Amino acid sequence: MYRIFINIILIILFFFGCDAPRENPLDPDNPNNVFTSLTGVVRTVKVPNEPINGVNVFWPNANVVVQTNSSGNFYIEDLIAQNGYLYFEKTGYSKDSVFVEWNNSKNVNIIQQLNSIPKLVSGNLTSSVENRIGFPDLQVYRLIVETIITDDENDVDSVFIKNDEIGFRGSLNNISVTVFQNQFAPSQMNLSSIDHIIGKEFDVVAKDVVGKTFSIGTLSVKRIIKESIETIAPSNNETIQDSLVLNWRRFTPGYPFSYSLSIFTNTIDPELVWEKKDISSQEILYKVSDNILPGNYFWVVWVIDEFGNKARSRPASFIIE
Repeated sequence: MYRIFINIILIILFFFGCDAPRENPLDPDNPNNVFTSLTGVVRTVKVPNEPINGVNVFWPNANVVVQTNSSGNFYIEDLIAQNGYLYFEKTGYSKDSVFVEWNNSKNVNIIQQLNSIPKLVSGNLTSSVENRIGFPDLQVYRLIVETIITDDENDVDSVFIKNDEIGFRGSLNNISVTVFQNQFAPSQMNLSSIDHIIGKEFDVVAKDVVGKTFSIGTLSVKRIIKESIETIAPSNNETIQDSLVLNWRRFTPGYPFSYSLSIFTNTIDPELVWEKKDISSQEILYKVSDNILPGNYFWVVWVIDEFGNKARSRPASFIIE
């Protein structure tokens, strides 16, 4: 019995003693161990660089997917060293990848940053129709785009809208850090009729400073108001000596809307001198209480539907003495 016990002790010392050779290929301390590991951390591009939790990290060579923890760390162990791409993906961030070269290393550590995808906070695509005096009477159409776009890194370089069906792509002007707007005539969209845009979806696309593009939403036009909006008085350079009362013909299109009134100087470069918005659709008269200086003017009435589409009457001129 004593001899058996001694033999067991010798066997244990042989395999696990400090000086025992590491011949097991699965032993991590064996210099001939064939297995390797990938470790790393994923952070935001936004400064300060914060860890990103829940990023899917995909190593195709072993068909392994892991997720980063709350510290942004990931671990992929027991791999065969094969060079290849490591992929990173999480909703709300731009997909990215990095090429891994082992170079006889047992571990490769990766530090990766992900760029957030710009967000379309709000967007409106509306039509505008201006009735102008001419022979015959003219209608001027425009497609108006208004968007608010945010981005954690504030690295949005440009924004545009596009519709592949009609072959249109139009850039938006950067009004402020987050506001992008523009308007387009049918001729700029290669359209023979503005009616062709009704119901069509336009993609809102943002491009960042490194050239990556992101489709961040779609917008569409619900209506084009082509019905005539008519002014009654004052008009035809009528002289106003007392109170100024604007009168127009009732508009009955069959859908919700409101009126907006504007008065401009009747000059080569008209200037807006007075405006009143959100007037009930039941009204056909409005008394201007503001004091407007003597001079030549014209006024217009706008109809604005529940989607923001609008149409303007022909200008009606008057004189204040």
